[in-house]
Amino acid sequence: MRRSAAGIGLVLLAATLSAAPACKRSDSIVVVTVDADAAVTGVFQLRAFVSNADETTTRFFPPTPAAQPIAFQTSFSLSVPPERMGGLDIAIDGLDAGGGAVANGAATVALLPGDTATVTITLHTGPSMCGNGVVDSGETCDDGDRFSNGN
Repeated sequence: MRRSAAGIGLVLLAATLSAAPACKRSDSIVVVTVDADAAVTGVFQLRAFVSNADETTTRFFPPTPAAQPIAFQTSFSLSVPPERMGGLDIAIDGLDAGGGAVANGAATVALLPGDTATVTITLHTGPSMCGNGVVDSGETCDDGDRFSNGN
């Protein structure tokens, strides 16, 4: 079953662009396709951490947990203001019916003002070790953030 969410607004810090006013450029659209390993089951909601230029926004798909588990492959879209550009990091948690993380995945996509970008993220079983506030094997630090942002 394929579900999609209408453009999920993303408001982040402004970046300097060309002299053309932002009102004359259209938003960038990012189409996120989410797939899952065969072992991933019982995902009722996706929590997306979307980061660009040290600003992170959290969005949920669907907005409230679904009545039935999400069937993968699924997709949703993000609408990004035209003044945003560069790498857009997207980390996704698959949440169970109680809101606990049972799967995770992440990817980065390049944003160009007014462009449409696509990215596929595959969920793997278990919660992400990155951002749990504990220095796990293979990490040099863990500041509680899903993205490095230089920390």
